[in-house]
Amino acid sequence: MDDVPICPEWWPAMLWKLHFPPKRPGPGPGPINYPPAIDSIMASLTIHSLTYMLLDKAAAQKVRDVAEQTISATGKQLTQLHLDSVTTGPGADPRPTPHPEPHPDKLAAR
Repeated sequence: MDDVPICPEWWPAMLWKLHFPPKRPGPGPGPINYPPAIDSIMASLTIHSLTYMLLDKAAAQKVRDVAEQTISATGKQLTQLHLDSVTTGPGADPRPTPHPEPHPDKLAAR
């Protein structure tokens, strides 16, 4: 959908963005790691925070436990998810090479 309507004031913006996700800048998987993984982490953080509004505190704790496990597992996979995203799919480089500029730490050591 090219013409995304403006989110009504009475509608939660978080739910609106699920139906009309903003376009990511530039081509490819994105500038940082693997955006679906980042989305998963951010969604889990949101879910974790929202559980404090639930009346059933035992159920809320179970949901928080799952959210915490998801955040941890996804965080541990970021490097591999990034490598998978840049080495597969159209236009991907199956053997990515490091950036030609030296790392800032190496410049400071000179």
